[in-house]
Amino acid sequence: LEIDYLDDGLDISDMGFIRRNDQRGMKYRHFRSTSKGLPDWLLNRRFGISGSYQENSDGLMIPRGNYVGPFLMMQLKDRSELSIMTTYRIPGWDDRESRGNGAYRTKGATMLMVTYGSDSSKKLSYSVQVGSQPEDMGYQSYMADFGITYRPVDRFGLEFDYRYFDRSNWLVYRGDSDFTAYNAVQLAPTLSMDYFLTANQQFRLSMQWIGVDADENHFLQLPSSGGKLIPREKLADSDSENFTLSRLTWQFRYRWEIAPMSDLFVVYTRGSNLPNQVNENFEDLLFNAFTDTVIDTAIVKLRYRFGS
Repeated sequence: LEIDYLDDGLDISDMGFIRRNDQRGMKYRHFRSTSKGLPDWLLNRRFGISGSYQENSDGLMIPRGNYVGPFLMMQLKDRSELSIMTTYRIPGWDDRESRGNGAYRTKGATMLMVTYGSDSSKKLSYSVQVGSQPEDMGYQSYMADFGITYRPVDRFGLEFDYRYFDRSNWLVYRGDSDFTAYNAVQLAPTLSMDYFLTANQQFRLSMQWIGVDADENHFLQLPSSGGKLIPREKLADSDSENFTLSRLTWQFRYRWEIAPMSDLFVVYTRGSNLPNQVNENFEDLLFNAFTDTVIDTAIVKLRYRFGS
């Protein structure tokens, strides 16, 4: 059982991550785990249900904080794991996306996620995840994720993850009281490599790219009296609101632990955040992200503890 109370004046963003302020509510999770009386192909089974209720200080139920649903997790005989989770997101009010211009009503919908992961103790392991999640207007968006880990020896590891996200009527704030619903495709590959030269020296290379191609679908605005978003007219001579997003970050890091609490770090970071390029495909967006950088830095940090 978890109980939250965060008033609207709370601001601890300098101390770390906080979901939001102006929130109060509770979460409850109950599960039962058993490893007895199961079929031969099953080692362990965990079944449960979770639910959450969250509201702001005005008493409005906030989105993504109100849901209820069951989950099932199973460990198979070959040490792989299978999990199924579904929740129903209760209708609520979004009071943040409009940047202080008012709250609007969101629709209820169901989320479903199925995940399978092979035995992670093997030299080569993988995971697959597929599912759907609701948008604020009740439409379903679909995602698929595939990850693979190769660790032939203790000192070397290679990981690759690829996520595909097909969003339907994704709601994006456009200023004042205006919103636009987009049909969009999002790709997010991630690659990382770790190599321990010795027990005290580590090389790490990581790369992450996010690409989005979004096409305008229909146009909405906040109602004057609150409630569901209502249609708005797009000016005939206005520019297209289609957009692309391409953000790439890759980093090389060397760490040498000279002694306990004494380290040498050498970090090279290169990154990009491309402006809108609606006429480019995903291949061009990725290539341009490698060549058109906005961050290109090298940092050396030495931390040394004197005394015993």
